[in-house]
Amino acid sequence: MKWTHTKLFNLVLYFEPLTIQELALKLGCTDSAVRRRARDLGLKKSASALALLRLRNDGTFKPGQIPVNALRDKKVTIRNDKGRLEKWIRLSAGEWEPLKLYLWRSVGKDIPEGYCLSYKDGDSLNCVLSNLELITRAENLKRNKKHQQTYQSTKAKRKDAERKRKEILKEQKKKQAAAERERKRLEEQLRKESLKEVKPVTFKPVDLSNKIPLRIDAKTVVYIRPGQDPEKVKLKYQR
Repeated sequence: MKWTHTKLFNLVLYFEPLTIQELALKLGCTDSAVRRRARDLGLKKSASALALLRLRNDGTFKPGQIPVNALRDKKVTIRNDKGRLEKWIRLSAGEWEPLKLYLWRSVGKDIPEGYCLSYKDGDSLNCVLSNLELITRAENLKRNKKHQQTYQSTKAKRKDAERKRKEILKEQKKKQAAAERERKRLEEQLRKESLKEVKPVTFKPVDLSNKIPLRIDAKTVVYIRPGQDPEKVKLKYQR
């Protein structure tokens, strides 16, 4: 609903003296729309306004009083008629009639004995005069049986599809569980291999008793044989 300046003005003006339902009727919107907009505007009824509303209406309906949310004449609603949705129209207070009968009779047509109205396309919510036709009750019974068979067939197909879907999901879960077990096995195997003792590295002892230490720099010391030229050795490491 679009709130115009006029509707907002009336909302603020009549918020105190009128109830939410009366405001909704006056503004042509739903009760929830009035409540939301009033909450957004920070409107709240004062204690005196609430007291006046309680005095005006003590919560009971007086004889002949029509509720503010009562449906008016020619109002169309949808009912569940034995599992099938049908449109009904209000003729007067407490008097309702299927919309298809109302439309058929509104153009001066009657329903002969042994006949009934049916929908050409089978859609009970497509309740327009051009979609209505007279058929015998025997034909109507056949159509209902056909619809029931189609419904049962569709139900069986859906049940079979659901069973196959569950089987596929079950198989997928089995594969996922097997893959998870294999992953855990490999992780455990790698963990065990990583915990194996590492063999210590052995070094062959070197006899340095006949070697002469030679310092190349502050961090490097090498041992040379007697008679070996120290300068050539230093030159080799400096390269």
